[in-house]
Amino acid sequence: MELLDPPPLPAPPPAPASAPGRSATGIALAAALALVVAIAVGAAGGGSDSAESGSPSTSATPSPSASPSTSGFGFLYTRSNGEPYLWPTCGSIHFMVNLRGAPNHALADAKEAVGRITEASGMPWVFDGLTRESPSHRFDVFDEGPSEGSAWPPVLVAWLPHREFVGALDLGGDRSPEHILGFGMPKHGSSASDSDHFVSGLVVLDAGQPIPRGFGTRFSRGVVLMHELAHIMGLAHVDELDELMYAGKKVPPRQKDWGEGDLAGLAEAGRDPSCD
Repeated sequence: MELLDPPPLPAPPPAPASAPGRSATGIALAAALALVVAIAVGAAGGGSDSAESGSPSTSATPSPSASPSTSGFGFLYTRSNGEPYLWPTCGSIHFMVNLRGAPNHALADAKEAVGRITEASGMPWVFDGLTRESPSHRFDVFDEGPSEGSAWPPVLVAWLPHREFVGALDLGGDRSPEHILGFGMPKHGSSASDSDHFVSGLVVLDAGQPIPRGFGTRFSRGVVLMHELAHIMGLAHVDELDELMYAGKKVPPRQKDWGEGDLAGLAEAGRDPSCD
C-alpha cells in the first residue's frame, strides 16, 4: 500500500535550555524529530541528547550541527574543534530488534537495511538477537546510564503502536505526529573514556503507519530504516534531493537508495580500512 503525501510541515522547534531528569531527553527529542512523510524518510535531524543531564564534568556533550548540509552529507554532532562525533572507527555496532507490534517481515527488512549500511560504510553491524526492551526503557537508560558494571546496550530497533508512538513524540513536544514515520537517535557516552563517541542508539517506527514492506519506494519500510540507521551512524539531513538523507520542503523525493553524498558520509563515518 502506497502512502498519500500529506502537506509539508515545518521542522519542530529547537530544543529549549537543559532541564533535569527524564524531561531532558524528552525535550531533546524535539530536536531529533525533523522528518515528515511528505519531505523525507525518517527523523532525527537536530540531535538526540544535547539537553542531557547528569553527565560528569569530564563528559563532552555534543552540540547539534547546523541546519542541513549543502555539501552532499553532514554530521549530527560536531565537537568544538569541528570534528564529528562518530562510532569508534575500528569497532562494530551491535543491534537488537523488538518485534512487539511490528508488521510482517519487519525483521527481514531491518536485517537487509543493516546489510546495506554495513556494505556502504564498511562498519560491521552485529545482530544480537530479539529483545523485549521497550523504547521507554531505553530513554531511561539514556538518561541514567547503564547500571554499574554494565556496558551500554546495543542499538535498539523497535516499532510502537500508533498511540504509543505519538506518546513518545509528545515527550518532545512534537505537534504533527500523524505525519512522522519514525525517528533515530544515536547516544554518546557519558564518562571520560567514551564521551567523545557514540555508544548506543534507538530507532523507532510507527507501527500504525501503512508503510509498504521492502525497498521499492522512498517510503518503503526498508528505505525508512536505511535513513534512520544512517542517523545512528551520525549522518544529518541534507538539502540535496538525490540523497537518501534529504530533508526539506521541496517536492517529495524519489530517492530510494544511497546517493553519492550519502556514500561519502557513510564512508567517513564507517570503519577505517587500516583497522583490517
